[in-house]
Amino acid sequence: MDGERPVVLHVKHPPVDLNSLTWEHQLLKELRIRLPEIPVPLPTQDGRTFLLHQQRPVWLTPYVLGAPAAPSDRCAVAAALGSLHSIKIDITARPGHPRLSDLPIPQISQMPVAFDRWLPLITRARDEALRAFTTRQAHP
Repeated sequence: MDGERPVVLHVKHPPVDLNSLTWEHQLLKELRIRLPEIPVPLPTQDGRTFLLHQQRPVWLTPYVLGAPAAPSDRCAVAAALGSLHSIKIDITARPGHPRLSDLPIPQISQMPVAFDRWLPLITRARDEALRAFTTRQAHP
């Protein structure tokens, strides 16, 4: 390894979908363009992001020093999550997984009884989200 920097070995356990794993690694690569702190799989000499060892995909990523977030880190976590969610990338749907926008939005009547007192708020939020989504699709 160049510079002998610490790395993490990842081993994918079954079930294994190599197309899905390839998509995941491509997503990380796309996200890293906009968020350089995202660790991406280190490419092999021939450019692949994983190898098969005993029929299991394995790959290396740079080791990133860190610790679990504490309650006092909530603002930093929220900012990091906001940065991640603000990224727009053009990538196909993950193989074998429908896009959220392709899934049907359930009718309010299908909500559990425990949500009855929240139905007016849920209905308004759902209607606002549908309007925003419809507008976004019409004006990308």
